[in-house]
Amino acid sequence: MSDNIKLVIKGLEKTFVSEKKNKVEAVKDMSFSIRDEEFLCIVGPSGCGKTTLLRMIAGLERPTSGQLEWKAGEDEDHRVGFVFQDDALLPWRSAYGNIAFGLELFGKPKEEIDAKVKELINLMNLKGFESSYPKELSGGMRKRVAIARALAIDPEILLMDEPFVSLDAQTRNVLQKELLKVWADKKITVIFITHNVDEAVFLADRILILTPRPTSVKEEVVIKLPRPRDRTDLEFIDIRKDILSKID
Repeated sequence: MSDNIKLVIKGLEKTFVSEKKNKVEAVKDMSFSIRDEEFLCIVGPSGCGKTTLLRMIAGLERPTSGQLEWKAGEDEDHRVGFVFQDDALLPWRSAYGNIAFGLELFGKPKEEIDAKVKELINLMNLKGFESSYPKELSGGMRKRVAIARALAIDPEILLMDEPFVSLDAQTRNVLQKELLKVWADKKITVIFITHNVDEAVFLADRILILTPRPTSVKEEVVIKLPRPRDRTDLEFIDIRKDILSKID
């Protein structure tokens, strides 16, 4: 992990206004930074505003106030990959077609698209499933396609909104290990939201614990355990218990 700061979030706030003009504060005075190549996990109470935070970082929601400061290339457009909770794959496109979709939108040449898609198919263990459509794939395979699609544009930050929540425990554990390999190989920055504290301790360099809504950072926990991590290790278990005790 680099010591260089990738993104600084300062005093970020988001208030939604309902049709009846009622105001709902989702995020309030949210401030933290993330380093280049860091794997950051975010945990907190259900409905506290974690997804809203990710959507603001991705540019899908406009903050009510506060700042998102990219520390390198301030004047550039920043590529952000997003892996949604429900995969959001296009059902009429094959695995190959879904992975290629973002590159096609950017107008990349066919040869470049083909080379990148083949690289990601190998990286995400999708060999042999290139022509399969989402309905023909298992949950784990669909998730691999969704991650590959997000990686295809070479994002500076990969945002992941509870991507493994719908998977069985065994598949989830396999994909966690595969994701760590991809992260190490691609040397990208990851912000990963999860309700599963065990998952966060297994994956993260650092964990942010959020408050109930309107959410802000309650505490940060640096995970110094060496990788690969053993979930049965006493220190792993102690860290997990400590974090669980701090989630309201």
